[in-house]
Amino acid sequence: MKKINSLSGIFIALIHVILLCGLSACSIENRLSSNQTSQEIIELKNLPQSLQPTVSNPDCPITMDDASYRLGAEDEVSIQIFNEAELSSKYTLQNSGIVNIPLIGEITLSGCTLKQAERLLYTKFTDGYLVNPSIALAVSKHRPFYIIGEIREPGQYDYIVGMNVLQAVAIAGGFTYRANKKNAKILTSYINNKPTYKNLLVEKEIQPGDVIFIKERFF
Repeated sequence: MKKINSLSGIFIALIHVILLCGLSACSIENRLSSNQTSQEIIELKNLPQSLQPTVSNPDCPITMDDASYRLGAEDEVSIQIFNEAELSSKYTLQNSGIVNIPLIGEITLSGCTLKQAERLLYTKFTDGYLVNPSIALAVSKHRPFYIIGEIREPGQYDYIVGMNVLQAVAIAGGFTYRANKKNAKILTSYINNKPTYKNLLVEKEIQPGDVIFIKERFF
């Protein structure tokens, strides 16, 4: 009987130890998460306005099956209008996503695909200015990306077509010793100091204008 009671006592003690360890781990994880969130807020407040996530454009609706590249602030676009050399030029989208084009004035291209932007320009130019113009758009220079978090040299860098998270990390000086080297987060919205992210494996491609947050590993 004493042997059974002794075993029961040991079993109960083991359960207490397991519970305490679990609570301790949760506490550590919560503290890390809290610190990480504070770090995110501080660094995100310093983001240039041009690197905030691209807002939707009512003139350029998004469809569920459309994965085309969408223009954003600091993208440089080449606009070519057949037989209109004075109107054909390169234009950089301002922080508001607007470009100022001769004849038609200011027009918002942020949030548009190239095809949508072409149709939008066609509509504007045919409203009393040109007759059936042939318009072609191309991105001549992509907007930069931004990388923050557990990285040696956080900041803004030129985007290279096809680059992934690991390449972005290398450009920014590499991981810190605390970094999670398997997964990153991409900022999708930042409203009222509340960031929303999607997770991304470090081998996955990034896009122009992406804000990458390198997380801290828990253990």
